[in-house]
Amino acid sequence: MKWPSLVLAALVAVTPHAALAAPSALTLDQALSNARQNQPQLRQAQASVQAAQARTQNSRASLLPQVNLGAGYNAGSGRENLGMVGDSNLSLRASQLIYDFGQRGNRFEASNAQLAAQRQSERETQQQVMLNVRTAFFSAQAAKVLVDVNQEALANQQRHLQQATQFVNAGTRPPIDVVQERANVANAQRQLINAQNDYT
Repeated sequence: MKWPSLVLAALVAVTPHAALAAPSALTLDQALSNARQNQPQLRQAQASVQAAQARTQNSRASLLPQVNLGAGYNAGSGRENLGMVGDSNLSLRASQLIYDFGQRGNRFEASNAQLAAQRQSERETQQQVMLNVRTAFFSAQAAKVLVDVNQEALANQQRHLQQATQFVNAGTRPPIDVVQERANVANAQRQLINAQNDYT
C-alpha cells in the first residue's frame, strides 16, 4: 500500500520548485504530465527507439550505392626548372554491391523488426507508467478520504464517551459503558493513526 504513495511523492519531488510553492493540490493531469516529462523509464524507452532508428538507417545505407571522392596535391621543389613542381590527383569512385546472398537485406529487415519492437516496448512502458501514476494518485486520494473518515469516526466515538459518562454520572447506565466507550475511542485513535501512516 506504500508504493503508490512513494510513486506520487517521487512525482512531486521532480516537479519544479515554483510549482511546489503554490498550495494547490496536484491534479491527475498534472501528475500524468510530470510523469511524461520526467519519468526515467520513459526517457530510456525513447532513447532505445532513437537508437533502433539509427541502426535501421545504418543498415539501409549499406543497401545504397557507395560514392567516394578523393583529392590530393603534392608540392615539391624540382632541380630542372629551379621552381616548384606540383602533382595533383582527383579520384571519384562509385560502387554498388550486386549480391551478397541476402545478408544486407536481411540485416535491414531485422533492424526494421527491432525498431518496431522498440516502439511497441516504448508504448508498453508509457502505458505502465501512466497506470502506475493513476494508481498512485487514486490510492493517495482514497487514503486521504480514509483519514477524513477516521477523524470523523474518532470525533463520533468521543461524543459517545461523553454521553456515556453523563449517563453513568446521572445513574441511568452502568459504569461498564464508560469503559466500553473508552475502548472504542482508543480503537478509533489507532485506526486514525494507521490511516494517517498510510496517507503519508
